[in-house]
Amino acid sequence: MSDQSSTPSVIFKDVPEFPGYRVGSDGSVWSCRPRTGKGAYPAPWRRMKPGVPGEWGHRQIVLRQSGKSVPRWIHRLMLEVFVGPCPPGMECRHLDGDAGNNVLSNLVWGTPRQNQIDQVEHGTSNRGERHGNAKLTMGKVLEIRRLRAEGLTHKQIGAIVGVGGSCVGGVLRGESWGWTQ
Repeated sequence: MSDQSSTPSVIFKDVPEFPGYRVGSDGSVWSCRPRTGKGAYPAPWRRMKPGVPGEWGHRQIVLRQSGKSVPRWIHRLMLEVFVGPCPPGMECRHLDGDAGNNVLSNLVWGTPRQNQIDQVEHGTSNRGERHGNAKLTMGKVLEIRRLRAEGLTHKQIGAIVGVGGSCVGGVLRGESWGWTQ
């Protein structure tokens, strides 16, 4: 759909510092700039297509300003336009855990710690086996705890599960995988 009037419940706001662009409370980004950079301005409003989601699923859009392309994360752009600049020490939170859902009601400024808690609650955290440097699996962690309860030493347990004794000690002290206890 290229006509904004077809979505009456959506609120649109212009993007400051980027003439010819606006965002909708539904997470859409619109432009009335000519596609070629030449021709009548303003052209009819058209919905812009976001780029391919990044590593964490966030969507990006490229705006033009003074002849330069300026990539912007849509979630940040939405909050900056509708709520205001990002407060110091804050970042954007997706309340439902879906980094591609940029509907205004799903976005809030929050602390990095709040964002980490959200990731754990939504199952999008990269801790445990999902971490790129993980040496253990949940099964091995449970095996480490079981073997320790049977009286084996850290070194013996490490030999069985394929890690060093210090790694075993970290699990047993709760320094690593402590959230699974």
